[in-house]
Amino acid sequence: METEYFSGLERVVTFEARPRHRPAAIEALIDDARHRAKAFAPRGGRISSLVSSDPALAHAALATVAERWPPGGRRFCEWGSGFGAVACIAQLLGFDACGIELAPELVAVSRRLSADHHLDVVFHEGSYLPPGSHERCVDRAALDAGPGFSALDFDLVYVYPWPAERDVVAYLFREFARSGTHLLVHHGGARFELLRVP
Repeated sequence: METEYFSGLERVVTFEARPRHRPAAIEALIDDARHRAKAFAPRGGRISSLVSSDPALAHAALATVAERWPPGGRRFCEWGSGFGAVACIAQLLGFDACGIELAPELVAVSRRLSADHHLDVVFHEGSYLPPGSHERCVDRAALDAGPGFSALDFDLVYVYPWPAERDVVAYLFREFARSGTHLLVHHGGARFELLRVP
């Protein structure tokens, strides 16, 4: 079960995202993002570390969370933002969204997608994992080392982690995220889990 990777965090809800009605702006964004992803062909057609969330399922999951979101902070960050669709969808759902992506060519695609849909989503080039993450020995002062700010300083973080990174993500949230920060994890397929730092 996925939750065992996130001990120390409060499980708010685990759910299967079901595609739902999408406003025209979100439908257009998803269609465009899929077209751009299909047309993208560096290095023989793919980036080896890229595993993208399905934007229709991401929309369903984010819309479910947005409907129940408490009043207050709506700062959103997608860790590993790929082609940028999820962060753009979050912006259209009322979050103040940004993304962090290691591959510069994907950052460029994401910025074009956001601009072409008249959104002000900011995409940062860099890693969301600070130095020492995999060894579980992150220095708090190093949290700003990647994109120039702490990747944990948000109200809601979205991530579709490799299985080997789940423990790393959990470690970072347990040790460094402030109380009340939410983490929306895509586990693959239609499975999502919303967690909260106690």
